[in-house]
Amino acid sequence: MKVSAFNFRSLFSRFAVTASKPTPPPPQTTTATAAASATTTNPPIQTNTNPTGTTTTKTTTKPKTKSLLSIIKLFSSHRPKRVHYRRYITLNMNTNLPRIFITADTNEFDPSELAQWQAEGYEVVYIPRADNQVFELLGDALEGSEKYCIIAYGTAATLALQYALYPVGNLVALIAYYPTGLPSTFPSEPYPERLRRILIQIPDGQTFNPDVTKHTQCLKFQLYQNAKPGFAEKLTANYNPIAAGLAHSRTLAVVRDTLGPELDLEEIWGEHLLAAFVSRNANKTLDSMVKEPYVNHVPTLVGGSGYDELHDFYHNYFIPTNPPSLSLQQISRTVGSDRIVDEMICRFKHTTEMIWMLPGVKPTGRRVEIPIVIIACIKAKKVYAENVYWDQASVLKQIGVVDFTGLPVSGPESAWKVEDKDSVPANILLGGGELQEPLTNDESATVTEGTENNTK
Repeated sequence: MKVSAFNFRSLFSRFAVTASKPTPPPPQTTTATAAASATTTNPPIQTNTNPTGTTTTKTTTKPKTKSLLSIIKLFSSHRPKRVHYRRYITLNMNTNLPRIFITADTNEFDPSELAQWQAEGYEVVYIPRADNQVFELLGDALEGSEKYCIIAYGTAATLALQYALYPVGNLVALIAYYPTGLPSTFPSEPYPERLRRILIQIPDGQTFNPDVTKHTQCLKFQLYQNAKPGFAEKLTANYNPIAAGLAHSRTLAVVRDTLGPELDLEEIWGEHLLAAFVSRNANKTLDSMVKEPYVNHVPTLVGGSGYDELHDFYHNYFIPTNPPSLSLQQISRTVGSDRIVDEMICRFKHTTEMIWMLPGVKPTGRRVEIPIVIIACIKAKKVYAENVYWDQASVLKQIGVVDFTGLPVSGPESAWKVEDKDSVPANILLGGGELQEPLTNDESATVTEGTENNTK
């Protein structure tokens, strides 16, 4: 029989919940299994033929797993009567990790996405096409005070929004990706106060009325340009990695705010900087990163992707070619849910061939002061990716290898004004004006340099 995506309740012929007595740690691993049964009442029958030719039968039953709770769903189908499909949703009841339930409209879900949430420190279960009855059973099975979060996609997101009006247990956050709409009773029936955050993420082309989000403080509406429904699921044709990345960062912010745990991204990033600039050790630098990291120095396209390539880059190019005079002065830092943005001033005397900033340029002995911005992405408590930006034209002007006379390119003045807004007048280059040749590029001038490869 054909079943509408909004009519999953009619599919359920029976629910069963089984639980066993918890056992001490270590915790069991969350699993999800599926099985087919010939009838709804009898267990599977195994038939054996012995050497004498007689046939014996024995009944086999699925062994119980300690410290796990299983919700068994039996689906009616178009197959002959008394034939059903049985699906087990298995929960680890012996864990202290914050719990996330993920549901979508497909039987399979991207395993890398599930693994990413697990690496962030969450107990994760994927449930295909979950509806109110499934979530009610799940919520009822948890301890009354145990918080949990739902991340739902597509039609499953619509059903999750309906369930969230009267949730069972301590549901504290719901992230809904491209639902078809809000419940028809909203906003006359507002969401409960204990549901702290609802984040609805949809593409700009999807029909949806964002005005309804004004009726409740916990509900936020987020739009994604140039995206289509399915943009956050890798297994769909409409997957959009840029929109998916932005949405994941916002989802992670909601989950961490409501479920925890708190994570000190500055400490993680600080260990990486110390390994690269102070310890000057490639092994320690890579130890602070994920197994498959990515680094890109944007103006020169220098860096690498993957452990081996980046280890070679740090060991043979980045660390040994940094001049002893190199120093970094932090100006500002912005910390997000999974990113850190550092605004710094980089100072050095060009006494080595700096592969990452000036590849192929022989040392000139000139002094350079340049603002740089580093955007670091952190996943699973390690550095995942870095994009490093600076004004390459300003660097080339300061070392004197390109004549920028008459062109709107500043020298160290850009760094001075970042450090002190009153150090250089604004709008000097407007109307064809030129900056005077800075004294800091003259050998007779002095600049304040940090200690060798020091981060301030």
